[in-house]
Amino acid sequence: MEWEPYNLLFGQRKRPDGQKLGRPPANAGKAAEIYKSLVAAEPGADDHRRAVLRIEAQRQARQSPPFST
Repeated sequence: MEWEPYNLLFGQRKRPDGQKLGRPPANAGKAAEIYKSLVAAEPGADDHRRAVLRIEAQRQARQSPPFST
């Protein structure tokens, strides 16, 4: 079996001509903007606090809550 077509389509999420399939996450840029503003508000934040701020920015950027069962 030839794996190259499969890897192009599914492994790397690209079309046979090499163009990417899909689109980037809708809130990726929004989360980055929120993170920048949170870090700007706390200029003396250490690495641990910055990690907490990154998580908070991702939470704020979500458009809808996760599905629950």
